[in-house]
Amino acid sequence: STFRVLYNLEVLSSKLMPTSDDEMAKTSSKSFCENFLKAGGLSLVVNVMQRDSIPSEVDYETRQGV
Repeated sequence: STFRVLYNLEVLSSKLMPTSDDEMAKTSSKSFCENFLKAGGLSLVVNVMQRDSIPSEVDYETRQGV
């Protein structure tokens, strides 16, 4: 569902850009980012963000949030 995609994008965002200043969190985030990019995660996210991947029946506010 669209809301599941939005939720997963929010979780991904928090993994890629943590708000904590804790060194352990920064190290973990850096490792996650490297592995995410090596696994081709960026191209998957770009595909999700394409206008055609969002069903047309999804309301305007939700589509703008993506």
